[in-house]
Amino acid sequence: MIITRLVIENYKQYRGEHILEIAEDATVGVIGANGVGKTTIFEAIEWCLYNPRSIENKNIRPRGTGGEVRVIVQMTSNNGNEVYEVERLLKRSGTQATVYKMNEHGGGEPIVQGTREVTDYISTRLIGLGHAAFVATFFTRQKELSFFGDLTPAARRREVGKLLGFETIKQAQALIADDRTNARHDADSLQRQYEAKTQSRNLDEEIEVAKATIRERTAEVEVARKSVEEAEAATAMAEQRLQHINELRDRYTAVSGELRDLETRLEHARTRESGVVQELERLDQREDERGRLAILASEEPELRAERSRMEMERERFQTRARLRDDVARNEQRIRTDIGEIGRIVERTPAIPGSEGWVWSAHDQHDAITGIDRLIGIATSVDPSTTEETLEQFRAALFEHQCIERETATLQRYRDRQKAISAELDTMMKDGEPADVRAHLESRLAEAQKRLSDAQASIASLTKQRDRARELASRLEHQHFDEACPTCGRAFSDDEAEIVIATLRSSIRQHEADIAAAGGTSRKTERELRQLEAELAELGERERAIQKLRASLESSRDYIAQQEATVSGHSTSLQKALQRINRPAAPTQEDIELIEREVHQKRALRETAQPLGMLRRSIVEAQQAIQTLESELATLEDVDWDADAFDRVRRRHDEASRAVSAVEQIDRELARRPQLEHDLATTRASIAELEVSIAEHRSARDAIGFDPEALRAAMEEQQAVRQAESAARNHLHESDNAARDAVRLLESLEREKADLGELAVQAEEKRRLREELDLMYSEFSEFDKFVAQRVSPRLSDTTSDIVAEMTDGKYDRVVFNEDYGIEVYDQSGDRFALETFSGGERDAISLAARLALSRLIGSQASNPPSFVVLDEVFGSLDAERRERVLTLLGQHSHEFFRQMFIISHIDDVQQSPVFDTVWQVVQREDGTSEVVTGNGDRDALVAD
Repeated sequence: MIITRLVIENYKQYRGEHILEIAEDATVGVIGANGVGKTTIFEAIEWCLYNPRSIENKNIRPRGTGGEVRVIVQMTSNNGNEVYEVERLLKRSGTQATVYKMNEHGGGEPIVQGTREVTDYISTRLIGLGHAAFVATFFTRQKELSFFGDLTPAARRREVGKLLGFETIKQAQALIADDRTNARHDADSLQRQYEAKTQSRNLDEEIEVAKATIRERTAEVEVARKSVEEAEAATAMAEQRLQHINELRDRYTAVSGELRDLETRLEHARTRESGVVQELERLDQREDERGRLAILASEEPELRAERSRMEMERERFQTRARLRDDVARNEQRIRTDIGEIGRIVERTPAIPGSEGWVWSAHDQHDAITGIDRLIGIATSVDPSTTEETLEQFRAALFEHQCIERETATLQRYRDRQKAISAELDTMMKDGEPADVRAHLESRLAEAQKRLSDAQASIASLTKQRDRARELASRLEHQHFDEACPTCGRAFSDDEAEIVIATLRSSIRQHEADIAAAGGTSRKTERELRQLEAELAELGERERAIQKLRASLESSRDYIAQQEATVSGHSTSLQKALQRINRPAAPTQEDIELIEREVHQKRALRETAQPLGMLRRSIVEAQQAIQTLESELATLEDVDWDADAFDRVRRRHDEASRAVSAVEQIDRELARRPQLEHDLATTRASIAELEVSIAEHRSARDAIGFDPEALRAAMEEQQAVRQAESAARNHLHESDNAARDAVRLLESLEREKADLGELAVQAEEKRRLREELDLMYSEFSEFDKFVAQRVSPRLSDTTSDIVAEMTDGKYDRVVFNEDYGIEVYDQSGDRFALETFSGGERDAISLAARLALSRLIGSQASNPPSFVVLDEVFGSLDAERRERVLTLLGQHSHEFFRQMFIISHIDDVQQSPVFDTVWQVVQREDGTSEVVTGNGDRDALVAD
């Protein structure tokens, strides 16, 4: 499978929609500064296809964006016959995913839906690789190149095993180890339990004793049951006797209750009789009282008429007093209003043209005329003309002040422009920074080349010295009848000594050359650090110059705008001066004089309203006085005596109470016939109750109930019940003892069976431990088996890639069972990966990693034919980077049909091997976008 189209929308820093079309056979360079989001593009592919837990949804949505996240990956089969699109959406409610099969018209039909279902379909059908295997095939990162050279054998086998997908086997082996330990512990524990429970015990004897106990307890139960039956019979006879006596008691109690009820009714009847007699006696007294009250009640009509006449006279008297009070209040109101008019005139100063603005004693006597004069003066004043003049003076003064303020600001702008120009001239005294940068970068490139040459020379000299040491050591310890390893002829003693001396001299020369090259390397490194520091300082100066130039350009605009502002205010000032007919701007004192005049006119004009209100108030009060005096004239003949009215009121109240009392007594005397009838009825009822009481007493005595006989019968019943309860308790205890004996027997039999089961379980756990121990041993051989099967295929593929990378200098790579690498040259010499320089080691590791990706991908039903190399050139020197890039460009389609190379290194970004370049740039708002290009790569990178 290859990727032919990618759509990213709102994924992390990629805000909005980004569409990337990808050729079927292409080498794509993904370039840009660190941190702009190059790797994020391929993380989006991983999330869309597999939605792994390592990529959390909460970290995907860009900050400040409320839209949904969408990624679409279009994949085409290697033969080009089938096209699929995988779409995954992250909404607020969750994740949605769909797989579409595309038709020849560009449309798509959904074949799988659901986020988990899509992931399963990708893993089992569409690609046929699980997430871990896909990432191992798809991604190659810088840190993975260290697997083959820097790790210990065990760590290297573990990490490569993870890439191959065998981590599950390791986890299974760990689980088996845990199960084996648990099985051993369980077997030991069960054995200890069995031994502890069977120590010093004979269960068969304990079971026989329990059976004998059961027989004894069963006999005791039968005896106790017979005792209970005898006690129950005695209890029944005692209860029969007690029941007969209780029946007599109930009859006696019933007759006694009826007797008490009759006695109570008799008592109530006698009480009613006494009450009626007393009420009749009280009515006799009330009849005498009525005669006395009737005389006073006869005076009530005459007293009522006199009281009514005197209340009317009192009302006229109170009305005359109220009217006189109202006249006094209105006269005081007029005096108050006249005083307020005087105060208004006093606190409001007169102005020219307001003659007559005074309040004299004559005005107080003829207030209406005086108020009308004052109102006429106040309404004749017009402050609007003076107010308009005040506003014109203020406008002229405002424009004058604006000119002074804006002119000062203009001067500050000009002074700042001069200071910026001077600072810029100072920073440019050493010339244009771009020219200086070109010179420094040229020196930096030369120093980097010298450092690379020195490091390569050290590595080559070290290798030659080590080979000379090895040859000298072999010659020193060999048997001289053996053949020379170089020419095949046997050494003589003299020849061996000559060769060894020559080798020793060569070793010393190599060491001297290595030391010299090391000194050159260190010196060059110091020079590089110095040049990098100078470049950094130059960058700071470039940014400062750029900032100053921008500030200088901005200052010109500010000065032009400020000059226009000053000019505008000057024009406005001239117009304002023309309106007020003055040659110069007014002063604040001029404005204050006009303000005082405006204030005086406004104050005088504003008195018209309160004066009008006072005029209306005085007129209303005068009219009210006239009306009140007319009403008083009609009330001059009022004659009122308060003491006489009080005497008539009290006498009338006594007569009214006498009338009410006579009426109440008449109502009470009307009850006499009913009371006399009730007295006769009650006395007849008393006679009947006395006869009935005597009859009930005779009947109660005839029953013959004896309380002592009842007490004796109850004591007898209690005694037989206690005997019965004791017999039942004895039966219960005997029955419990018998059941306890049965439970003991059952417990002993269960314990015997449990001990047998415990012995069986202990044996089963011992067998399980042996089986798990065997399984763990078999799993331990799995790594070696895998390495034996994988290593030859991995070696062949890696050998082909390394031979291309080194122009055949090294033509064979071999992996041992721990995935350690050994490299062979054309002469058959073997070199461990650790003996190579850092750049050579990473190049060989890269070849091994590419081979491993092909091997993992081949496990898929539709193997992925694309790979991402993420910053894998960091440790390679420029020459080797160029060689590896060239090799990848020439043979990339043999390894993978699509290769994406991520790098921030300049010479990698400029490499001609790329068919397409994706430049990831960061916008001003912090988001990223991808700029694609094919031809003008230099211009694209420069952008």
